[in-house]
Amino acid sequence: MPAKNGHDFDKKASRIFLGLVFLWILFLANKSSHASQGIAVTGFWGSSLTWTFNGVSRLPTCGDTLTIPIGVIVTVNSQHDYTFCGQNMFVSISGTLQFINGYKIDMPCGSSVVLDSGGVLKKATPGGGNSTFLKICGCTSWTAADGNVNGPQVLNCSLLPIELLTFTADESEGGVVLKWSTASETNNQYFTCERSSNGIEFSVIGKVIGAGYSTVLNEYSFTDSAPPEGRAYYRLVQTDYDGARTYFEIIAINIKKNNELSLVKTYFDDSGQLNIEYKNNLKNILIKLYNVTGKEVFTQGFRSIEGVNKIIIKAKNLTQGGYVLVLINSKGNIQYKIFISQ
Repeated sequence: MPAKNGHDFDKKASRIFLGLVFLWILFLANKSSHASQGIAVTGFWGSSLTWTFNGVSRLPTCGDTLTIPIGVIVTVNSQHDYTFCGQNMFVSISGTLQFINGYKIDMPCGSSVVLDSGGVLKKATPGGGNSTFLKICGCTSWTAADGNVNGPQVLNCSLLPIELLTFTADESEGGVVLKWSTASETNNQYFTCERSSNGIEFSVIGKVIGAGYSTVLNEYSFTDSAPPEGRAYYRLVQTDYDGARTYFEIIAINIKKNNELSLVKTYFDDSGQLNIEYKNNLKNILIKLYNVTGKEVFTQGFRSIEGVNKIIIKAKNLTQGGYVLVLINSKGNIQYKIFISQ
């Protein structure tokens, strides 16, 4: 007899626990903004006579919380597509939700179907297949081929908020350019770009607004204008409108010392022109000459190659004397004193 009492106690405790879990799920769902609360009587999903919203009979719509009580059977005998909704829907089943062959419900993103203990989701007619289903945010949460689903159970969509196609890091003259693309986005408020020197501790370096909800290709980029020399790690983080975050795979890049800029030599050739040889690891350089009074007497931009470059300045346009030669790239500048003789 004591063993039996213990068994009954365990069963009772389990029912209480499941009940509490269900009430908690219901509480969380009801925290979100829903259009109204609808209670069902036995009938067809697509009949306004089946549903009562605060004393008014109407069809379910975007944002509704729907309850199918114990003993009530709601039958899906037509197609119901709510994917256009901007608000999620919540369905609580303590009774039965059943589908006639070939009919389906498509619910918007963020929706949930909760089967309480005793609740049933099933096909009303014999046979099974994939043409009869319940979808949430494009996820097939149930098909007739799955057979009967009994509560307690929660059906929702476990897809990531975005479908990331690419994420790359490439060194450029302006720093490290991060690029990424998405095939679809759901509830995506913004992306955060993060950098680390060890691949463990990351700091935020930028923020890019997301597309929100999208089913088309979106391309993004962000430039880290002050990357450290050596190996750097980058991570992309996605944040929902409700603050939930998704972290994506870390990528690494070896960053060269891009600000190497130096004067090799200056000399006059046989025609009396001033030759300037310099090293510049970046693509562009600006060269300036100032006379002893500080007046700029020459300025011109040039394209560079990695390694030693040479440019020629016609010295005959300059008077004899001392000058300050300034080499400038996007990372900084250096100055040299030179003397031009006729």
